[in-house]
Amino acid sequence: MPTRFLITTAALLLPAAAIAPASAEEAPTRGWTFGTNKAKKEEKKQRVTPTPAPQQRRRTTRAAPEPKPEPFEPKLVPSGLLKTALAQGRSSITVQFEPGSSALQSDGTEQAEELFRAISSPELIGERYLIAGYVESTGNPGASLDLSRQQAEALVAYLVEKGIPRSRFRARGYGDERPRVGMEATSPANRRVEVIKLD
Repeated sequence: MPTRFLITTAALLLPAAAIAPASAEEAPTRGWTFGTNKAKKEEKKQRVTPTPAPQQRRRTTRAAPEPKPEPFEPKLVPSGLLKTALAQGRSSITVQFEPGSSALQSDGTEQAEELFRAISSPELIGERYLIAGYVESTGNPGASLDLSRQQAEALVAYLVEKGIPRSRFRARGYGDERPRVGMEATSPANRRVEVIKLD
């Protein structure tokens, strides 16, 4: 027992140089891993995978809805304005007829009355006028032409019935040939009558 105690004590009292490995290269052969563990930690630090940047959502842009065309509302042109315009050569008015017909609506009769007052004024007595009818496109040019001519003649008939000589007028229909500037050919705004002074 004493001998074992002395050997054990001697082993414990050995200097550190005798226990530690001579170099990092010898450590693996003796079962030591001081150098390799440190190298592995350094290598792990270098191999840290960068965090991927968050993906941004693609913004989808929706096309703006097309604006709906405003409903056409004809405006009454008073006789005073008509007289001034006709003295200069021409005027464009909207005379309302029944749909697909040459029969005047109540609003159309009101506008026709304003036209009568202007043409029968002393300043315009003796002047001759072309009454030109226009309608919107309906897909049938022949029918549009006939309807516009019938409406122009209906307006002339109204003025003659009010007492203006028929010789002062010519009636002609142009169908859907000449839509208003900036208007689609199918727009109701193209329903109109142009009164043009003849030389």
